[in-house]
Amino acid sequence: MPDTAIRKADSRNPIRDRPAVTAAIPTFRRPALLKRAVKSVLNQTYENVRVVVSDNASGDETPEVLAKLAESDSRVTYHIQDKNRGPIANFEFVKNQVHTPYFSFLSDDDLLLPHFYDHAIERLSEAPSAKFFCGQVVMLDPDRGTYAIRPRKVWSNGVYQAGSATVKMLEKMFIWTGSVFSKDVRDRVGPFAESGGADIDFLVKAAATFAFVVSLTPVAVFSAYERRQVHTIPPKGLAFCYRDALRSIREQGVVGQEGLTKLRDELREKFKVIIGQRLNRHFIEGDWERFDEAARALRGLRGLPASKRIRMALGNSRSRNTWLTRFVRATMARIKEWKLLRESGGDTCTMDELVAKFSLSARGHAEDPSSTG
Repeated sequence: MPDTAIRKADSRNPIRDRPAVTAAIPTFRRPALLKRAVKSVLNQTYENVRVVVSDNASGDETPEVLAKLAESDSRVTYHIQDKNRGPIANFEFVKNQVHTPYFSFLSDDDLLLPHFYDHAIERLSEAPSAKFFCGQVVMLDPDRGTYAIRPRKVWSNGVYQAGSATVKMLEKMFIWTGSVFSKDVRDRVGPFAESGGADIDFLVKAAATFAFVVSLTPVAVFSAYERRQVHTIPPKGLAFCYRDALRSIREQGVVGQEGLTKLRDELREKFKVIIGQRLNRHFIEGDWERFDEAARALRGLRGLPASKRIRMALGNSRSRNTWLTRFVRATMARIKEWKLLRESGGDTCTMDELVAKFSLSARGHAEDPSSTG
């Protein structure tokens, strides 16, 4: 069982004596969700927090929402871009506005559980060599109401020394929504990769360069829409993102040749898995144009599972309208729904209900209903 014990912060320590943490929030045209995200930071049990928001020229009511938040709480500051600079540039900008010892990234449609920063700073204080913290994230599909905790496998509680878990970070990556970084990590890792693999690049470089501490405790909720960015980038674009991330890591010089070879092989496997997931989804939905795109990307890859090859055969233009293909599609859809529901403990939840389920109790333990027994 994961060690989920959380020791409450010593109330005798004045807030000013505890290191400040900044939540860096890039936003674009999600004013209502942005307000919820900001409130989840301001409502942390760890009160020495800052919020810095960068509005990527939303052109809607976002400035008014931000002005009200800043007026009601001096811990909130915000910037409004003069034009839309793209998501990576907006993340880069808000990251560079951090002036506190620690910070975290928070997307405008996600939120933090109340004891996140208390737990992270406590664990970091217990491991002076560690420069960042990684906790689990509850991945909620807002459309279905199903959820899962990630990552589940590979990791255990404790400190990982610099470079000892670089490939592991790529294999079963933490979601950076549940991470707290020292400003030293930002300054050493440098600018984000220009491709869509910015989070991969940042976390892998951080793990290669610094010791970090892991806690298998849910600390945040992530809006895991089925068609989030990584699942909508065309296969060629995704392959470029991964190559660009590997190039950036190689140029940084934080991983030797053996490590680079392992990272390259792991990126190939991740590409195969993600495109394979798309193939299945498009097969079930009957989205044959995107199915064909995924099938073309997979066709030349080695080690493709037999199940994927069967799916590709059933979904080709000659077979996709047969009774067998329709039967397999319907069966796969039912199995998919059953798996999603099983992983979320047999029920569905709203975001507010998940916060109640996974918030840390007064006894100092994380409520994880799916890990009982």
